Amino acid sequence: MKFSSLIVLCAAAAGLANASFIDHSAGGLARRHSNLAHNFRRDAEPTQSQPRRCKARATDAPTPSPKTSTKAEDNKAADNKSDEKKTDSNKSDSKKTASTPNQNNAVAKPDTNKSNDTTNKAASGGSSNAAGLIAIVSKQCGASDAIADTTSDNGPNGSEDWINCGIHEPGGWNPPPVKLDDLHIVDFEDALKDTKSPFHACSGEIKDAIRSVAQDKKVPATLIASVIMQESSCKPETTGAGGEQGLMQITKDKCDPGVNCKEIHYNIARGTDFLLQLLAQFDYHILAVLGNYNGWHLGLTFEDAIKAQHSDCCLCMNNLDYPFQYVNGWLRNKDPYVLRLGKYHNLEWC
Repeated sequence: MKFSSLIVLCAAAAGLANASFIDHSAGGLARRHSNLAHNFRRDAEPTQSQPRRCKARATDAPTPSPKTSTKAEDNKAADNKSDEKKTDSNKSDSKKTASTPNQNNAVAKPDTNKSNDTTNKAASGGSSNAAGLIAIVSKQCGASDAIADTTSDNGPNGSEDWINCGIHEPGGWNPPPVKLDDLHIVDFEDALKDTKSPFHACSGEIKDAIRSVAQDKKVPATLIASVIMQESSCKPETTGAGGEQGLMQITKDKCDPGVNCKEIHYNIARGTDFLLQLLAQFDYHILAVLGNYNGWHLGLTFEDAIKAQHSDCCLCMNNLDYPFQYVNGWLRNKDPYVLRLGKYHNLEWC
């Protein structure tokens, strides 16, 4: 999906709410990250993840050896050439007819998926390949090692080790330069056609607001819906432990005086403005954007991420699986907690 028409509408603002988490009850536990000394646990029953030519070159015809021809043969050859010219003329007319659209027929629509796969190569350094896998190769992080089937630590948008590149190194997290157009994202409307889509947790009013804000701010609706699912499980009355408000968990200081910060359309619009601000700040590198929205920062090390483990706020640890869960879970129309995506699950240490 395209992000080329992105318009940054929001002026630089002080930090907005980082991810917050909410308690849910209905089965097993899976915890979500908060960079503000809180988290939420989400019930999820782990389920089995579902698995998912070069045209032969024509050989050159052999060149016939020259021979002496008779007059009769010359006349026959001349007749054959005349017939070939007529045939070539008919072929030319046929091509012209085929290329001229019939006024009574609709013009074929372009293959937008193919366009998405080949756009932004210069900006991002790779884009996606024909197999439906992200194809970015980073100098520091190498190839994505992406696979078609989503597994606990890999998927179409790259492996978790690649996405978390540098987190076990002294210099810390330095993710590959992935642009939004490089990712394979399920279109929001297509996602909703699936009766098992996690986005059905959102009411009709919320879905309409997502569509409206996405169209107004030129942001993929799936990107907005995914943030909402991560931050609040699409519950508009959610209040985070740090006072974060509503669907996208924005802080009160980012809400206009006298306005209900939890109001659905307003909350989604302000949260999306913050995403746009981060996109501009990080040169549209979506992994850095998603990480920062959720409390990560460039240079985050494994030790930094888990240092709260033995504190009074164990759940204040960074969710080490978060960026991977986001791009290979929500953006792919999959619930990462039901599928138990990730290799760390470090919040379960608490």
